[in-house]
Amino acid sequence: MRLVFSIIIICITFLNGSAQESKRVYFENTGNDLVRFYFDSNYYLVDKNCEYKSIERVASFDASSSKFIGSFTDFDLNGHPILEGNYIDGKKSGIFKAYHPNRSLKWESTFVDNKPQGEWRYYYPDGQLMMLVDFGTDYIKVMEFIDTRGRKLVENGNGRFDFKVPFQGYNPYGFPFVKQKGQLKDGVPDGVWQIYYEADKVRDLVAEEVYYRGIFKSGYDLINDYEYQSPVFSILPIENFFRAEKFISKGCNYDEIAGYNAYLSDYLTNSFESFETVAPFEQEFEYTVQVSKDGNPSKLHVTKDLPYELSRTFGLVLKGVERYIPSFVNAEYIQDEVTVNGKVNSNAEGKLIFHSLKISRKNEQ
Repeated sequence: MRLVFSIIIICITFLNGSAQESKRVYFENTGNDLVRFYFDSNYYLVDKNCEYKSIERVASFDASSSKFIGSFTDFDLNGHPILEGNYIDGKKSGIFKAYHPNRSLKWESTFVDNKPQGEWRYYYPDGQLMMLVDFGTDYIKVMEFIDTRGRKLVENGNGRFDFKVPFQGYNPYGFPFVKQKGQLKDGVPDGVWQIYYEADKVRDLVAEEVYYRGIFKSGYDLINDYEYQSPVFSILPIENFFRAEKFISKGCNYDEIAGYNAYLSDYLTNSFESFETVAPFEQEFEYTVQVSKDGNPSKLHVTKDLPYELSRTFGLVLKGVERYIPSFVNAEYIQDEVTVNGKVNSNAEGKLIFHSLKISRKNEQ
């Protein structure tokens, strides 16, 4: 199994760009030709002793191809199965089943050549059917949907869809859920759909999308006041177990686990979308900022700046960051000095890409 460890270490080191990451324990040999992998709730690899570890996968692993093979089981921290499935040559194959915390069936589906085929059935924790989705070779159709009150809102692909899913990644507005409302016709969206951010009984309308018989026509972001050309939100529950096959790791800190690093990288990259470089470009950057216990920034200071022609814009973009995750010490949020460093380079099209962000805090260890 030593070869298995080497293959995975190389993969993780490459994806993280840091050999230091490979010193953490992301997997272990179980002693019976199986490997135990450690994931957070979104299926990013984390150290076995990380406080954010949520899932352990026990599976066979082909070292020569870096792929899962055969059957596997994912367990929660109490040792209860939460997902079971099978791989053939690294591709999902056969019946997959997921389970609620009370051990009742959460969903079941069949995969053929790594893609879901036929019915994908979702269930409530009490065992009642929630949703039936039909996966074809070139279509996905919602055929049935029953709400929490037992009302069948969608039947034979027709009806009113009203469903919320957890927000994926960091939400700068603090809402944990995204709700979609609209009409389904023959199993696909039709007409105007409304998208809300939701928390408890509070919700804000954030976008509207227009469909014609399942074809996306237009979308409008009501928060940032711009039109977009492709769907942004998924109407189906997001299943993160697909990410396990990519072996992407995260450090054991809340900024990474909550997706703030990725959010900030995307924000910086998108802010420089109109810039193009002629020659290949790569540079490190760093800045400090005071962050209140509510996450509000002040006293920004750039310690490693971008080149002169980008410096002024870089400063304005950084001042546009409206919120950071506040430091947390002794069970309460505190004001703190936060340092952000990372890298920026140009891609093949000359666009600037910000990446490899690391966030450190003066008073949080």
